[in-house]
Amino acid sequence: MTQVNIDPELLKEAARQNRPMFASYRSLVDRYESQRKLAKLDYYPNLNLWASYRFRDDGLADRGTDFVSAGVSINLPIWQEKRSAAVAEADSGIRMARRQMEEFGNRVDSGIEDVAAQLEKNRNLVSLYGSGIIPQSRQSFDATLAAYQVGKVEFLSLLDSLLNLYRYQLDYQRALVDYHRNIARLEAEAGTALANYANLQDQTGDRTKP
Repeated sequence: MTQVNIDPELLKEAARQNRPMFASYRSLVDRYESQRKLAKLDYYPNLNLWASYRFRDDGLADRGTDFVSAGVSINLPIWQEKRSAAVAEADSGIRMARRQMEEFGNRVDSGIEDVAAQLEKNRNLVSLYGSGIIPQSRQSFDATLAAYQVGKVEFLSLLDSLLNLYRYQLDYQRALVDYHRNIARLEAEAGTALANYANLQDQTGDRTKP
């Protein structure tokens, strides 16, 4: 079993840095904030300056004198309702994107905490079966086998003791599989390998072998 010592808070932060959905929501918020800035600029008047130089035909009555023209135009923001509606729409988009990002973050946090609790439970089960239940069951089977060999117990008692040992070994393997499945789920929730955010130590042994 690979012992994994994790800090759920670090994994939550890692998820916000690595999960594409968080980047998508942040991009959506930035888009609506830019839209709001543009909408706020509509409250200011637009000033347009223009100038031109015109070439005229020499065959005209005034002998086609060229001339220069210039002008100024000002667009006053009179229709405030329309501009207020644009700003309100952008504000609504910002609130929506932030709310969706917060809800997604809550789901991710809940998932990390839930899987971390399951990881700890399965780690304890693996330790319990490997260091306690299975060795004791094996000792019980060995004692029953010795007693059967001298005719002190029946074969059914020996068979029952062996089946108990196998059952506990199967339970150990299930807990071990679930433990490593929990590691994979945590990596999926955090969007990164746990090796970057946890202390890993490989532990191997033969305590669970028949």
